[in-house]
Amino acid sequence: MKRTVALAVFAAALMFGTVARAAAVDIFAVQTSATQWTLSVATAPGIDLGAISMAVGGFGSRTLNAANLNISPADSPQIGTTSIIPGTNPALRGLQVVNGTQEVDTGEVDENGDPIFITVPLIIVPGGTLTPALLVTLTAQGGATPGGTLGNPFALLSGNPYFGNTAYTPGGVGISDFAIHCNPLDGSGLCVTPVPPIPEPAAVLLLGFGLAGLALARRAA
Repeated sequence: MKRTVALAVFAAALMFGTVARAAAVDIFAVQTSATQWTLSVATAPGIDLGAISMAVGGFGSRTLNAANLNISPADSPQIGTTSIIPGTNPALRGLQVVNGTQEVDTGEVDENGDPIFITVPLIIVPGGTLTPALLVTLTAQGGATPGGTLGNPFALLSGNPYFGNTAYTPGGVGISDFAIHCNPLDGSGLCVTPVPPIPEPAAVLLLGFGLAGLALARRAA
């Protein structure tokens, strides 16, 4: 009985610990074929996403998700030809997926009786989107060299060192709590993510409960 209770405590601690470590913005990079990757995003409740910026290597073009009408193609340029880090292999280039704006009638009029409009930034992924929403598909560039400076033909990196942030609110403010998850077909994809944040006190406490439960289970055994 003691062992069963201890294991239950341990499992609960690990479960809640996993929830506590979820980022406000989770970016999922999934390789779908030998030449293509998709980038999708999930968000925590209350965290609206307005844009992402990353450094990518080995990709020659990007295709935005046309079904997401809040993405602005004009503000989300194609992958450039100039490397942001000269000499890297594959050459690192910038990738931006940026929100558009819309004019909203305030319901008020000016001194001439004309309606007053304000410009409102759009949301590309609403807060509380638990199922990752597709933003963009990346297509490999011909001639990407395996075993280069970065170790393999594809690179998907945090934009923080190059653009200041990786995830942004609709108003353009950086979101520091994010994570990048890579899922290559063969395990060779490169993904550099930020240093994990220091665990919150609650998460540390839960981990302590879990370790204590494991110790109790061993004693009972």
